[in-house]
Amino acid sequence: MEVKTEKLGIVTVVHISGKLNLEKNMSFREACLRSLSNQKIVFCLRDLQFVGSSGIQSFFRTLSEIHQKTSCEVKVADVNPDFLRILQYAALPDLEIMPSLEMAVNRFASPESSN
Repeated sequence: MEVKTEKLGIVTVVHISGKLNLEKNMSFREACLRSLSNQKIVFCLRDLQFVGSSGIQSFFRTLSEIHQKTSCEVKVADVNPDFLRILQYAALPDLEIMPSLEMAVNRFASPESSN
């Protein structure tokens, strides 16, 4: 799993690519909890590869935890159909799923996102 970040205006975009596994998910989780707080974040999953439901469920729980524990506003974008089904099954209501990175970034600029 590779992680790259970029800043698009007020939004930090975290691009995640490659294969996801549980070992890398834990270090990713710890790094995010240490370094991200009070930010508007979009996790772009466009290039993330499917590796099994247990790894992806743990990964989605990590994204939800980042939202809950860091005071970040979190959105997930460009989720492939296999991941989307698992994410919907996981029932993590605090993760807003957007069809594209552009829509997710623009959503932060809309009035209803400034809660």
